[in-house]
Amino acid sequence: MATDKKKKLKVSLVVMLILIFIGIGAAAIYVYHEVTQYNLVFANHIYVNDVAIGGLTQEEALIKIKEQLNTYNEEHFITLFNKDKQIHLSLDTFNPTSNLDEVLQDAYTPGHEGHIFKRFLASKNTALESIHYLVQTSYDLSEIEKALEVQAHLFEEAPIDATIERKNRQFYVTPEQIGYALDSQATASIIYDMLTANELPIRPIQIVMKEVTPAVTAKELEKAQTPLASFSTSYNNADQDRNQNLAIAASKINAKLNPGESFSLGSKLEPITPDAGYKASKVIVNGKLEEGIGGGVCQIASTLYNALLLSDIEIISRANHSLPVAYVPLGRDATYASELIDFKFRNNSQYPLFVESYCEDNKIIVNLFGDAALKLPYDEVKFSSELIKTTPPPPTIYKEDDTLYEDQEIQETTPLEGKTVKLYRLMYKNGELVSKELINTSYYKARGEVIKVGTKPRLD
Repeated sequence: MATDKKKKLKVSLVVMLILIFIGIGAAAIYVYHEVTQYNLVFANHIYVNDVAIGGLTQEEALIKIKEQLNTYNEEHFITLFNKDKQIHLSLDTFNPTSNLDEVLQDAYTPGHEGHIFKRFLASKNTALESIHYLVQTSYDLSEIEKALEVQAHLFEEAPIDATIERKNRQFYVTPEQIGYALDSQATASIIYDMLTANELPIRPIQIVMKEVTPAVTAKELEKAQTPLASFSTSYNNADQDRNQNLAIAASKINAKLNPGESFSLGSKLEPITPDAGYKASKVIVNGKLEEGIGGGVCQIASTLYNALLLSDIEIISRANHSLPVAYVPLGRDATYASELIDFKFRNNSQYPLFVESYCEDNKIIVNLFGDAALKLPYDEVKFSSELIKTTPPPPTIYKEDDTLYEDQEIQETTPLEGKTVKLYRLMYKNGELVSKELINTSYYKARGEVIKVGTKPRLD
């Protein structure tokens, strides 16, 4: 009996030991499983930005806190204002960054330290004191500047250049107006300081503006008022139709040329038509005088040409008449023919150039005003027309005319020699010639004599 009892006791002990080992093994497996799962998540008492992330994985916590940060940045605005204008920019406009990754790494440590059983107990303890972490948002000054530059046009007050006109023989200057532009660097610094200091609530910020100087000032335009040259030619007051053409053309060439701008006589005078007020008068056609609308406008071209020759203004194109004219010496005339010949020059200075033209006391007067740099740097300017070649007139032409009697002859056209002339500009300082410059070479055609011979018999 005693032996049986001992055997039963031994068996019981063995069974108990087996059960104990099984229980311990099961418990160990359970603990291992729980800790393994727990290692994937944050401890229950962890908060980031007051958001509970206990039981969340790293990825889940990252998404949750990012959503909170994004919502905050989208819903919180900075008001920027200047005078009566204001805009509201959400914080995400400035592309903020944060230390969220580092915070989550730190937040994972509590409850995940020590041996496996310590971590197991931590995973089951719901009475631990909460631990709070705060994500720091950072701003890049250059990103704030970029965001402001996108909005800069909303606050821009463009500068207005000074302007100048010449009317009634006087200059009229309208002063410039200073402009203003958003100073993105200075304004960005104010925003940056406020955001990095975590000032709450976010206060409105007055934008820093900077002055923008106009490109053209009234002071600068004083340089466009220098008298450069003046020239006049005379005309006969008896020919009223021609005089009307001169008055119209003189008024049309008044102009202001901006730097680099070209002047075309044709663009000013045209259309040369009766509807534009032009009358019929003598014009040179193929070496002889004929009636034509706008006769006389070439005198305007020649007067303007001579005024330009007294300055350093760039002449682009000029042609002489086919015959000499009475109002200027050889080589100093300029002609114009609709759609055929134009007279052009260019404002080759840094300031406006003014052409002023009018008729007064039987004279066409052209005055030029502009940059002093266009004024010839000499005390006196003269011109020399040097005849270098002559061409004899062609043989006389006799034309029968049945309106004349057989014993009558009338000279229709006088003969003229052809002439080639070189025009020189002579420049003096202190009474001495210091420069002789070839300006042009002009060729005037020879013209043959034309005699009308009568063919009508006389009746006795």
